[in-house]
Amino acid sequence: MKQADAPPDLATQAAREFEQELQANPTNANAAYELAEIYRQAGRSTDAQRLFESALKSYPQFEEAQIGLARVLLAAGKAEAALVHLNNARSENPNNAVTYFHMAQAYQKLGRAGEQQKALNDFRRLRGNERNQPRANSPGSSQEITKQGVDDADAH
Repeated sequence: MKQADAPPDLATQAAREFEQELQANPTNANAAYELAEIYRQAGRSTDAQRLFESALKSYPQFEEAQIGLARVLLAAGKAEAALVHLNNARSENPNNAVTYFHMAQAYQKLGRAGEQQKALNDFRRLRGNERNQPRANSPGSSQEITKQGVDDADAH
């Protein structure tokens, strides 16, 4: 089979479906979030940021979009801006260990060792309990969305 005839990978196929959904409904926060996450993982930071922001415009309390946007901002060296979104995510769900992990990264980049240590302690305290905590589903839907996590690349 020629390369051009190869079926698209799952991320590409999913991205197309989310793009189509956004064309049909530009305020679909779930589709914007999922496409943003695909773009973030593919290194398309500008596109990811735009779509996370779009998801948050439609649904400001969208915890996972707050974390996703913060991750994009952290990768761009904008730790202070990332903390705004991480604090918003923490307000939505103070039991999400992932939020505290990324807060620790932001504080580290800002040279705020005391706050970094507190965030790491909160992360360690919560990560074992997080599986037992209910987490909000996507806005206006009972469908699960892709949850933010701690990637190997984040730990460096």
